[in-house]
Amino acid sequence: MKRILFVLFVTISIAGFSQNSVDVRVISATDDAEECIEDNVFVNIGDVKTDNTELEMIYDDNVLRLTHLKIGLLFRNINIPQGAIITNAFIKFTCKQSSTDVVNLLIQGQNSDSPETFMENSWDISSRSLTTSGVNWAPQGWYVVDQSGATQSTPDLSSIIQEITNRNGWVSGNSMAFVISGTGKSRTAYSYDGESSKAPLLHIEYSCVGIDNFNQDFETSFSPNPASTFLTLKIKQRNDENIVFQFFNQLGEEVNDFSYVNNGNGTYQFDTHNFTNGIYYLSIRTKESKKALKVIIQNN
Repeated sequence: MKRILFVLFVTISIAGFSQNSVDVRVISATDDAEECIEDNVFVNIGDVKTDNTELEMIYDDNVLRLTHLKIGLLFRNINIPQGAIITNAFIKFTCKQSSTDVVNLLIQGQNSDSPETFMENSWDISSRSLTTSGVNWAPQGWYVVDQSGATQSTPDLSSIIQEITNRNGWVSGNSMAFVISGTGKSRTAYSYDGESSKAPLLHIEYSCVGIDNFNQDFETSFSPNPASTFLTLKIKQRNDENIVFQFFNQLGEEVNDFSYVNNGNGTYQFDTHNFTNGIYYLSIRTKESKKALKVIIQNN
């Protein structure tokens, strides 16, 4: 069994590589919503409201509605191509009420190709299928009304958005939805109904490593994904000769030292135990065609 080692001594520029960003704001009254998750004299558990002027994350302290909530947010027309690498993402809110109480939030995405807007049907937020990826957020105190900055922005949501855009049915221009749950008191932000120009804003940064130039005319499969110490790739109906492999990181830089074993019959095993955890792009090139695969490395 022959072992081949590639050592790349320089970082080269990548044809077709680009870094891009999109900013999308909630644009409809029904695209941000609150769901009651506790019984109350004045509201029923599972009730959903889409016409609130504020989003209370995660406790409604109105004297008539002392109850914890789930928040649903929908962002439309996300122009990111299938196959993009998400490098940074966050949701930015605008403070509507000052608060310094302790709040612990969990943000997840809806596991759907293009979710629909929220309806005032019982459990319309809780009943949605969610991404495996989730991001915890313990926001600092919000002291200044109308402030919209780093303190009002979530941590990096790249893992959630990558999971959504990795879906086979994802198409540029689809919508994305997020669900926020948690414990503690509240951070209160403007909703679309409160003031449309201060509604939640989704910011996404992504890169493309020759995506538009890849001719995916040959069949591949690889496992496991996420990978840890090894990644096994199967290329069907291809000759084992004249194949070039390249790994790129999220910035589009080539990984400068990697090796693989050719096991014959179009099967290759890559040694990834030295890779830093994260998202990579594996480029596969032959004389006739080329293809790119997203690979998640998660070493223990």
